[in-house]
Amino acid sequence: MLTPFRYLRDIYEEYLEDLKASASAEYAVSPTWFAHVFRCAPELSKIGIATSKENFGRCSICGDLEEAIRKARFAGNAELLARKKQERLDHILHERADKKSYYAHRQHARMKGTTSISCIIDKMDGNKNRFPSFTRPPKAAADELNDAMTMHVVGIIFHGNPDQPHLFVAPPHLAGNSNLNCECMMRAVCDQFKESGMLPELHVQLDNASDNKSRWILGFFKWLVKLG
Repeated sequence: MLTPFRYLRDIYEEYLEDLKASASAEYAVSPTWFAHVFRCAPELSKIGIATSKENFGRCSICGDLEEAIRKARFAGNAELLARKKQERLDHILHERADKKSYYAHRQHARMKGTTSISCIIDKMDGNKNRFPSFTRPPKAAADELNDAMTMHVVGIIFHGNPDQPHLFVAPPHLAGNSNLNCECMMRAVCDQFKESGMLPELHVQLDNASDNKSRWILGFFKWLVKLG
């Protein structure tokens, strides 16, 4: 399990702030001992911190709740602080349950003789998909590069043995919205099952972006159900 914090010092600082808010600052341990307990205590052996190389996106809900927690702590409002911490815990547990459900469907799809399909779809950050792309953009071409194309890149992975990836690139004059997601999903499904045919169950993992919660996405999946 990964903590909602990127650095151990952030966990330690919240630990100190909680002790100060409860007038128990004299019981605080040193940063060195705190780090030792965090890394070596058997009770915490399954808890870790995501490294910078893993490049996890920052959850906006977690960020908002952490800011609310800091404000409640500085205001000395113990009731509000407890409520916001509980909201953060509920949010983390909800997200964890969602991921566990996805992992279970993924594992089931990899089993021999399975009757279900599991896939995940995601779109790359458009700021990373500018074309042409340079490791170090030449200064002489700075003005021209302002008009560089920002491509849409959509990836879909169908889980199995082995997993089957599908990659789609769309030019910038096409909107990167629900229609693009539906088109990529339809092409991936047709390509993936053109020989074997679809299985009875299809589990699709999407992120919480607004274009994944639209009526067009829901209508597309309803259409797949109707087709059988």
